[in-house]
Amino acid sequence: MPAKWLVKRGDRWHFRRAVPKDVQSEFPFREFKETLKRLGLREARNAAALLYAETEEKVAVARAKLRVAPVKAATQSRAHILYLIRDYFHHREKSWSSTPLKGKALNLAISIVEGDLGGVDQEAPGDLERLADQFLEWAKLTVEKHDPLYEEICVWVQSLWHETLERQRDRLYKEPEVRREPFFRDIDRDTRPKPPIPFAQAVEIFESSIEAQGASESTRKARQLRLKAWGELLPARDTIVDITRADVREAIALLAQAPARASIFYPKKTLRQAIELNKASQKHKPLDAVSVDNYLNTLKALFNFFSREGVIAKSPAEGLTGPKVGKSKRRSFTKGELNRLFSVEPHTKPWANDRRSALLFWMPLIALFTGARSAEIGFLRRQDIEQIDGFWFFNIRETDDRGVKTDAAERRVPIHPFLIEAGLLDYANGLKRGKMLFPEVEGPPAMSREAVSKRLMRHIRSVIPDPNAVFHSFRHSFRKAAKKGNVSVEDTLKIGGWEVGSGQSSMYGYGRDFDPEDLSASVQGISLQDLQLGHLKQKAGRD
Repeated sequence: MPAKWLVKRGDRWHFRRAVPKDVQSEFPFREFKETLKRLGLREARNAAALLYAETEEKVAVARAKLRVAPVKAATQSRAHILYLIRDYFHHREKSWSSTPLKGKALNLAISIVEGDLGGVDQEAPGDLERLADQFLEWAKLTVEKHDPLYEEICVWVQSLWHETLERQRDRLYKEPEVRREPFFRDIDRDTRPKPPIPFAQAVEIFESSIEAQGASESTRKARQLRLKAWGELLPARDTIVDITRADVREAIALLAQAPARASIFYPKKTLRQAIELNKASQKHKPLDAVSVDNYLNTLKALFNFFSREGVIAKSPAEGLTGPKVGKSKRRSFTKGELNRLFSVEPHTKPWANDRRSALLFWMPLIALFTGARSAEIGFLRRQDIEQIDGFWFFNIRETDDRGVKTDAAERRVPIHPFLIEAGLLDYANGLKRGKMLFPEVEGPPAMSREAVSKRLMRHIRSVIPDPNAVFHSFRHSFRKAAKKGNVSVEDTLKIGGWEVGSGQSSMYGYGRDFDPEDLSASVQGISLQDLQLGHLKQKAGRD
């Protein structure tokens, strides 16, 4: 795995990989080294995975240069040839002299560049072939001139020379450098192109990048199953760069026909084969819309990761959806439902320090008085409960093992006085710093987010049979109680981590104008006096 090339010294991560012996003559060093500075394990794994892929391509290019005899271009993937074109552009950029020219020398250089640029723009066949042959010689490739691939290479090379000559002309005229060709926009004399990555390797890198999130074995297996399915459904392409929007649409349409639990009903068959077999037999129902959506979200996460890292320009799955999912009818809890829920085990008496019931006791109460999501509450650590200016807060933030749903979700949430009176701080103080607030989600066998959600839902459903009443209903109930308690809309959005409009967090600048006293005062306005919760208060609360 790429992560094995990571080394930590002090508070800094380093990427280190020995240069293979057969290409050492092509490098002025014996080891690829990169300092990753102060990064968390998750970010360091991301960086190491991509650096590993980049060094793999550098080694491949070096081996190509050391070949005694050129190889046929047709034996190389299209993605690799395109990478060589982009790397050749980087090579040409480095070859231009950076020494400032003056007088006659400057005029002569301008005249040469203008003349060459005119020749490239006129598409003279002889000139283009000469430039294409220069590239092929550099790349140690051969291709017959009557081959359509040769014509493609001529087009790419023309674009390459047009871009490099235009940039050189800008430099000679001392004008701002304009990057005109999108294909070369990210490359210059100091920046080499990003390497092409096959889809299978992309999956491996993506998996490595999220290994540090601490997901359970069942969660990892589910993610791997989904990615394996996409690998079978997407058309065979050389790299993820080559996967098109049309490819993803076709794969989504196929997935919607896939039988649920295909690996069980059709063992040793690919998903495409299982779809065809089930289409003929009609034995098993296809995946429901929610499951297809889950598969699609996993694929989008993979593409978004490589988009953020600059490997692909844009996710080909962006904005695409699966079959229409039935509109959610989730609602807030009624007063009667909440009273019933908090009158059964483990809420029949005040907190009794029974850690086996900690998750079921505290998570519904915290959700009711904060509007926080189940994943935000379930994966809190002891140090996420903190005091600021005399006021207590939950610090909901992204960490190495926990993400946040949106930018607005990263926030500090005031702890309601009722939770303190119910003994939350006493409970938290009994835990060691660094420990999870709820023991069930830490250590073997740790519960995954899905398992936490299922346990909470089983408890809720045992009291409230309506399928539209779910854990998320606490979030709706909080917003309703905040309105009833005259909490401003602005503060309600801040506390609950809701976004406004097109992905903007509530009141831009929340992190800068955060006022612990004002926000805590807003939360105290949420009294929920109509509920029968008095039996949960401890006799002696703490400040």
